[in-house]
Amino acid sequence: MTALRLGEVGLACGLPPGVFNVVPGTGAGAGAALARHPGIHQLTFTGSVEVGIAVAKMAADNVVPVVMELGGKSPNIVFADADLDLAVAGVANAIFQNAGQTCSAGSRLLVERGAHGALVERLVAKTTTMRIGPGVSDPDLGPIISKRQLETIERYVAVGREEGASVAAGGGRPSDAALGGGFYFQPTLLDAVSADMRVAQEEIFGPVLAILEFDDVEEAAALANRSAYGLVAGVWTRDINKAMALASRIKAGQIYVNTYGAGGGVELPFGGYKKSGYGREKGLESLASYTQVKNVCVKFA
Repeated sequence: MTALRLGEVGLACGLPPGVFNVVPGTGAGAGAALARHPGIHQLTFTGSVEVGIAVAKMAADNVVPVVMELGGKSPNIVFADADLDLAVAGVANAIFQNAGQTCSAGSRLLVERGAHGALVERLVAKTTTMRIGPGVSDPDLGPIISKRQLETIERYVAVGREEGASVAAGGGRPSDAALGGGFYFQPTLLDAVSADMRVAQEEIFGPVLAILEFDDVEEAAALANRSAYGLVAGVWTRDINKAMALASRIKAGQIYVNTYGAGGGVELPFGGYKKSGYGREKGLESLASYTQVKNVCVKFA
């Protein structure tokens, strides 16, 4: 509905018809037709890895460049010397905004072993007081997009338990009878997670935070990069040397220090490494995908 409204606003602002087109439809219908169309000269796609691969293959048939912004399993890395109150607010917002349904969600928490207990305690206190409800009530946590996705999140939490993770908070649908008719899931903390668990590797796309521990900068970097994705990462520390050492070694398109959020500004390039995609949205770098370099060489006799 937002896209349709944008189209209306564009016309109202005086954009000539045909400059900005909104084409509603399913991926298999409208999306495939657009991706395969020989009149399309550049594609930008945001979505899942699986569909992104399909779109890239369709575009390749017409030798059309593509910018891909795909999934993520982004880490927030918290050291013992960090401002833990600041970190708790940032970590919680990174995973629970939009009920975790964002590609840039900070869905992994890597915490230095010495700060684990204090940080998890603060996170439990925060999540257990969050208000859940429909968006019009301005809650702390809104609904899941569909019943199908809600059930997917439930399955992932069950898998996490089976693999040995412990539920420190949440873990299911809210008990409030007033929410019974909606697709709601509690803000959930999965503790004692190891790097090879599915909940640490696969994108859940819901309000579920996987918590892992590390001992030093080397291990933090290794854990951060132990993922098929590389979209965003956050580093929380008072030591700028540690922060910059990690920023240079983490394979991700955006690194934040003592903050977190891809919405920082239109001037900040956004995009991923590895299966998080390629190319960049936002910033001057984003214009490169819509332009081509032409060399004109003239010989003067």
